[in-house]
Amino acid sequence: MSKMIRGLWIELHEAGKVRDPSEKALGAYVFRMIRNSALQWCSTADKTVIIEALKKWLAREAKGKGEE
Repeated sequence: MSKMIRGLWIELHEAGKVRDPSEKALGAYVFRMIRNSALQWCSTADKTVIIEALKKWLAREAKGKGEE
C-alpha cells in the first residue's frame, strides 16, 4: 500500500498538482490527513484513507482536463 501511495504522489507531481515529490512533502501531506507523518506507522485503514484521497485528487485533475 505504501508503494501505491508513493506512486499516486508521483503521478500528482507529474500532473503538476504536487510541487515537491519528496518523501518529506509526502510525510507532511500524510500528517495533515491522519496526524501521522510516517507511512510505516500508518494502519491499513489510514493508508486506505490516504489512497482514496489521492485517487480523488487525480480524478479531479483528469476531469479538469476534460478526461473521463
